[in-house]
Amino acid sequence: MTSSSDECYSDESSIKNDKNIHIKCGPRGPKGERGPKGDRGDRGQQGERGERGYDGKTGPKGPRGKKGHSGISFIWKGPWNPTEFYEENDIVEYNGSTYICTHDNCNIIPDIDIKCWNLFVSCGINGKDGENGKDGINGKDGENGKDGINGKDGENGKDGINGKDGIDGKDGKDGENGKDNGKDGENGKDGKDGNSFIWKGSWNNTIVYNINDVVESNGSSYIAISENINLPPPSISWNLMASNS
Repeated sequence: MTSSSDECYSDESSIKNDKNIHIKCGPRGPKGERGPKGDRGDRGQQGERGERGYDGKTGPKGPRGKKGHSGISFIWKGPWNPTEFYEENDIVEYNGSTYICTHDNCNIIPDIDIKCWNLFVSCGINGKDGENGKDGINGKDGENGKDGINGKDGENGKDGINGKDGIDGKDGKDGENGKDNGKDGENGKDGKDGNSFIWKGSWNNTIVYNINDVVESNGSSYIAISENINLPPPSISWNLMASNS
């Protein structure tokens, strides 16, 4: 079967078994309708990674941002002092806690006035007591120390002050009559009047004492030389009669 250069179509029913029959082609027929979409093919293998691209140019500078708020500065002043003047935002320590000053003040206790002070950091709670440790082993007895050197003899003490004159003794007994009738002797001179001392016991600040009253105070005896009350011996109104030393 032969054909011209143009595409030809033949009716096989008109062709018998003769191969030498020439067929004249007619004009091309209209385009047929599009066939249904075929099934999706298998995914192809991943291609090789491409080369890295060039870095892009830096973009233009952005606009300037708004100004931020000013920060607060705290000033540490140490332990609170009633004589110091505090300004706003001063920080102090009082009774283990930290306080911040909210208004200028002086001698205002932090934990009482909340208008001038605010609690900044509270002190922690006291921890529990730890367990008692075990008793340690008793140490060995130390060796007896050597006898010390005898000290030097002390200096002799100063002589004590001379004591006051004693009280006049009582009048002596009359002498025996002389043997034989001798001449009468001359009459002796009259003796001085004796002093009478009155024992008043322990000194008492409520008693009025007269001259020659005798009292005891702190183990010593004193005699009143002038009338007095509530003047404890020794003083200008008392003289020492007997010391307890």
